[in-house]
Amino acid sequence: MIPRKPSEASELNQGPTKGGRAMKRKFRLEPGAIQLSELPEVLRRRVWALAAGCLGVLFLSLQAIAADWPQWGGTPGKNMASDEKGLPDLFVPGEKDLRTGTVKIETARNVKWARKACQTTYSTPVIAGGKVFLCGIGGRKGGLIACLDEQTGEPLWKWQTSESRYGFGICGTPAVEGDRLYVVNQNCEVMCLDVNGESDGQGGRKARVLGTFDLEKEFKTSPADTYCGSCVIDGDLLYVATSNGINPLGDDAKERMFILDKQYKGGRKIRTNEEAYRVPSPDAPNVVLFEKKTGRVVATDETPIVKGLLKGQWSSFALGRVGDRNLVFYGGGDGVCYAFESPPAVTLRADPTPTPPPRQGRGEGRGRGR
Repeated sequence: MIPRKPSEASELNQGPTKGGRAMKRKFRLEPGAIQLSELPEVLRRRVWALAAGCLGVLFLSLQAIAADWPQWGGTPGKNMASDEKGLPDLFVPGEKDLRTGTVKIETARNVKWARKACQTTYSTPVIAGGKVFLCGIGGRKGGLIACLDEQTGEPLWKWQTSESRYGFGICGTPAVEGDRLYVVNQNCEVMCLDVNGESDGQGGRKARVLGTFDLEKEFKTSPADTYCGSCVIDGDLLYVATSNGINPLGDDAKERMFILDKQYKGGRKIRTNEEAYRVPSPDAPNVVLFEKKTGRVVATDETPIVKGLLKGQWSSFALGRVGDRNLVFYGGGDGVCYAFESPPAVTLRADPTPTPPPRQGRGEGRGRGR
């Protein structure tokens, strides 16, 4: 990990800190399914079907309330497992009511309520403190974060923007801890929001953004297609992936990975010249470690992922303990599994300048998955 120099201390406009090193492991977000037995992520009484992903509709089962599910995979270990018992083995989402943005409950089974939250979602809902949070596309391919009441599905507040550097909305699943929500939005900005929102002055509530940190502006990151990955929290630290990769569209036609031509299947012909696979930002970090309370950058990784980068990096982090060491794992875009010691050798202080950790060599924390 590379320490952030004291003079370079950046903040999440009241936001994160920099650090990391990670490991290989891709999580593909699949929208919806009918058989809950096929969805290990929803092994809990509060059963969620990510069905109707293209419409951004959420379904809540009739089962009793259970423990929260505040992040992708449920826990920092991301093992997708729960201790809940007596779960239904299937559900019927029911017939959609496009006029109201819900479903006709009489046609559903094991569904308590349904609510259209956004246009499209590649994200996964999380549940914390009686609230449901879901990210997706809002407006004209902009980003959206919706907060709903867990019991009724009623909207509590929403953050939305029509501005988007990419057309997939917010793809990452948020991580909630206490009264804070952390996520990377559609413009590659790390966001920290108050889960309770704030008064809109008209009897309702609106989103309250506590801070943002622009990864593209600060580190010149360039994601492939879009940002996708979920943060993980370890104590006072927030690990964020930058999704730095190879833009398949390139800056101009000569740098595209494919040629648009209708005579080929899918209307595209894949290019084989090396120029099309140039990494736009070879010096950008893959992992950034933030101090979650202040948004200060603590460290970045120095992994050699760019040397073997295939295209994109859409992995999420997993946190685990191996022996007497805390490790954060990350699936690199080079097909290699990385593990970072957490916390790194850095002292977090209340003053604006974090103590720099010693520089870690490129070979440390690197291992091939088995």
